[in-house]
Amino acid sequence: MGEATKPIFWENFHAAAMVVAAAGHPRAMTEFINSGGTLMIKKMLSVLLAVFTAGAFAAVDVNTASPADLDSVKGIGPGTSSKLLEVRKAGKFKDWPDLIERMPGIGEKRAAKLSSEGLTVNGEAFKPAVANKAAAPTEKVAKPAPAPTPKQ
Repeated sequence: MGEATKPIFWENFHAAAMVVAAAGHPRAMTEFINSGGTLMIKKMLSVLLAVFTAGAFAAVDVNTASPADLDSVKGIGPGTSSKLLEVRKAGKFKDWPDLIERMPGIGEKRAAKLSSEGLTVNGEAFKPAVANKAAAPTEKVAKPAPAPTPKQ
């Protein structure tokens, strides 16, 4: 890079190095740069970015969400969010089965998809109901072969 194309940051970085050197620590900035200090700055910026990004994927609770919050969940549009708010006026949803029972158009399959997109009921993600049916035996009982009929 030529002198005319150096970024302002680089010039400020050198100015800071000169201030540190003037303060009686001439090797401090050089050691910082040589020890991977710029890598450390990049890592710190990455961590900060990750923290702010995590907020974007925060869960949306159906009992406290505004219409805009509900619309932000993939799979919920303005029609569904207004219907959810209308049904919620009768009382907050106790749990996922209550939401599925009271909300037309939301069954277990859609509830699982909405939950995976960040929708919660009282802070809980959707857990599908476990089938309590007794397992049918997989082995078939062999029927005895019919007895041969005698020829006449």
